[in-house]
Amino acid sequence: MIHRPRSGPTRRRLLLVFLALLVLALVSVPVARQALISFDLYQARRALAEVDLETATDWLQAAERRQPDRGDVQYLLAVTYRRHAQYRRAEEHLRRAHALGWPKQDIERQSMLTLFQMGELAQAEPYLNNVLEQGGGDDVAEDVYEAMTIGYLAEHRLRDADLCLKYWIEWRPGSLRALLLQAYFHNANMQNPKALLAELREILKIAPGRLDERLALAQMLLEQTRVDEALAECETCRGQAPDDPRVRLAFGLCYFRQGRLEESKRELETAMAPPRAGSRGLVGSRGLVGSRGLVESRGLDDEQLARACTTLGQITSSERDFESAARFYEQAVKHAPQDAAAAYGLGIALKTLGKDDLARSYLDQSKTLRNQSERLGEINRALAQDPTNVAIRVDAATILLEQGRKPEAANWLKSALRYEPKLRVAHEMLAGFYEEQGAHELAQHHREAARDGTE
Repeated sequence: MIHRPRSGPTRRRLLLVFLALLVLALVSVPVARQALISFDLYQARRALAEVDLETATDWLQAAERRQPDRGDVQYLLAVTYRRHAQYRRAEEHLRRAHALGWPKQDIERQSMLTLFQMGELAQAEPYLNNVLEQGGGDDVAEDVYEAMTIGYLAEHRLRDADLCLKYWIEWRPGSLRALLLQAYFHNANMQNPKALLAELREILKIAPGRLDERLALAQMLLEQTRVDEALAECETCRGQAPDDPRVRLAFGLCYFRQGRLEESKRELETAMAPPRAGSRGLVGSRGLVGSRGLVESRGLDDEQLARACTTLGQITSSERDFESAARFYEQAVKHAPQDAAAAYGLGIALKTLGKDDLARSYLDQSKTLRNQSERLGEINRALAQDPTNVAIRVDAATILLEQGRKPEAANWLKSALRYEPKLRVAHEMLAGFYEEQGAHELAQHHREAARDGTE
């Protein structure tokens, strides 16, 4: 006789328990996912409030991976990329947010903020002034002040940028965003180093963990030969980010000023080494308006590499190792072809090695670069008085093209066209730039505009 299980209450109860567990599992997965997304968004908003744009981006990208079709995630990504001056990405995420039904008013405001930051002042200025007059909350007002300051700086309308910052700081004297931009403004113009030093200290009082600004403070102190104070700031940086190559660079420069050449050489060579795969550290984007976050460790940028190589060239020259000095200076010139000091150092090292013709070419290049640097300074000062002067904008672009700084030159040319849309020389130069970039349609557009242009 075959035993058959009875279909009684026990079996039914087991089936019901199984079905309940299945339903709970199916429900708990999306609930857990939504909880994780909420946490991602909380951390992202917190990072944005702390002007920590890289960390905000990390959290928002995590939220997007969990649920790419959320309007708030796409909108906040657009805001973050705009504030980080990554305008194409900002526009892409803004389109996605719009498609997902995000409020039209927010989409329009972000679009206008982006346009202003990109230098399209005439198109966006009336709208943003109206937003400030009507009032839309403190966060909205700070967004507008920030975008307008960045836009005025991009167009070299320094008086307008300064006035915008003054209104902003009078309204919110403790705003980290305002203080960071004011420090950037003074750093870019270097007309008031004393004010910049005070601003950096104020920023670090509000946010002592900001590595970029502490390194900038150390660099300023070093330039004023306050080496002991600079080293004290470097020690604080090392406590925050012991493996960051920029911190090692700062130590190397300080040690060089103190004559501790072996220690300087060791720090600089370590700073220049490629970062280890998978190494992590507190690093941030370049510059005073950069951010800070736990991300994959990166190496030095070209300007920093050139500074390290030039210092190593000076050290090896003092040791009469001119072969090594020439190699270091050559690397510095490669990383920063506009650096007159690097070209001069290479010329002297080559002359000492008896390579007179090659040495003469680099010494001549150094002189040209110094003259070009002085001319760019004159242009910036002239534009502060008359931002509509398109001729000197073209002069700046010409210098930058000669130095190989082509994207910067293109930005100057585009700014000239915003004031004089039919300027033939600007269209011709942009046509050549875009042709080299492989952007043939844009190149053709500027060639056609040049044919109908004016002198």
